[in-house]
Amino acid sequence: MANISAEKRMHLANRIREEHQINQQKMKSRESILYGAYPAQETEEEQLPPSTFRLRFALSAMLFMAYLALDMAGGSIFGKNAKEIYALMQENYQIAAESSKFLDFFASLADMPEETGNYSVSGQ
Repeated sequence: MANISAEKRMHLANRIREEHQINQQKMKSRESILYGAYPAQETEEEQLPPSTFRLRFALSAMLFMAYLALDMAGGSIFGKNAKEIYALMQENYQIAAESSKFLDFFASLADMPEETGNYSVSGQ
């Protein structure tokens, strides 16, 4: 192997790459004979309709940001301020008993005073 020149090695490497590419093409043609069309080649009927998730997400994010801006600025829209809008939303969308317990738990965590001190593990 040490006797082979660099030019000869490059030629052999290129030849191996070419054979590999030819073999890949043969395999793809044989797969198409066995299995039909390639799975990547979908017809228009098989394609899924475009999703509107991004549009809906962007719209809801903008609406939420507008609500936060309204609340922070203390303004009103259509004669309603942020607290009145929140009350109307609570009226229309009643929170289930299980979820209200869950929310009450987090509200109680927010009301807890911050403790400063060392925490120790009992039994040590």
